[in-house]
Amino acid sequence: ELTGGGVAELLQPRDRLEWVRLFANKCRSNERHCEHVARLAGMIFDGLRDAHDLPPFGREILQAAAMLHDIGYVIHHLKHHKHAYHLIMHGELPGFSAREVELIANVARYHRRALPKKSHDNFRRLDRADRGLVRLLSGILRVADGLDRTHSQCVTGLRCEVVEGHIRVVLDAASDPQVEIWDAERKAELYEKSFDVRLELIWSEDAEKQAALALRPVLAA
Repeated sequence: ELTGGGVAELLQPRDRLEWVRLFANKCRSNERHCEHVARLAGMIFDGLRDAHDLPPFGREILQAAAMLHDIGYVIHHLKHHKHAYHLIMHGELPGFSAREVELIANVARYHRRALPKKSHDNFRRLDRADRGLVRLLSGILRVADGLDRTHSQCVTGLRCEVVEGHIRVVLDAASDPQVEIWDAERKAELYEKSFDVRLELIWSEDAEKQAALALRPVLAA
C-alpha cells in the first residue's frame, strides 16, 4: 500500500528531460521529429565537444531545446520559433534553474530565421558567456533540424570529422539524403560563424566512394 507521497512520487519523471517530453506532449509537438532532431543534435555536440571545448551541461540544454523547438506551432505556424520562446519561458520545466530555462528558450528561439542579435531583448538579457553558448547550440540545432527536413528520419546517424577550419559530417542513411543535406547546408550559416569553420555534409556511401578513388593511385603505384 502506498502512503503519503507514494503515488505522487511514482508519477514524477525520473529525470529532467522527461519533464521536457511531458511539456512537449502537452503542446502537441511532433514527437518523432523533435526526438530525432534531439538525437542528431546530441551526436553533433559529442563530435565537436573536445575540439571546441563545449561545456558538458550544454548537451542537455541543446536536447531540451531540440525537443521543444516546434512547440510554437500550438499557437500558430507563423513565427512559431518566437512562440516557442515564450511558451518555454512561461512553461513547466521542473528541475531546471531560471538560467537554464532561459538558455533553452533562446536556443529554441533561434532554431530558424534571424540570427541572434543584441538588439533582441531576449538575447541582450543574457551575459556574454551565455550569448556565446546560445549561438553555438542554436547553430547545431539548425543543422540537426535540417537533417530531418522531410520528417522521415531518413538520416539514421552521423559522425563528425574535425580538421583545421573544416568539419565534415558523414551521414548514415539507407538512400541518398539529398533534401536533408540541402536544408542543413541552407541553415548552416550560424553554425559556421559560431564555430569559425566550414561545414561539409556528405552521405556515407559517397564518402566511401571518395575514399576508394583516393586509394587508386596508391594501389596502382
